[in-house]
Amino acid sequence: MLDHWTLRVLVEVADRGSFSAAGDALSMTQPAVSRQIGGLERRLGVPLFRRVPRGLQLTQAGATAVELKI
Repeated sequence: MLDHWTLRVLVEVADRGSFSAAGDALSMTQPAVSRQIGGLERRLGVPLFRRVPRGLQLTQAGATAVELKI
């Protein structure tokens, strides 16, 4: 089970499409958001986002995680 804050970060990144925009919304730095998502991906053992030139795209696993709120 994941803590509420990690889930909130996951949903913000998914909604906003970038670590920077999610960080702004959550009053966090971009590197802090990136570390949260990286740690979550390591714990789950799957990539949740695909890094693309103009932001992020959810992977299938990421979309499922957001939908189910793990």
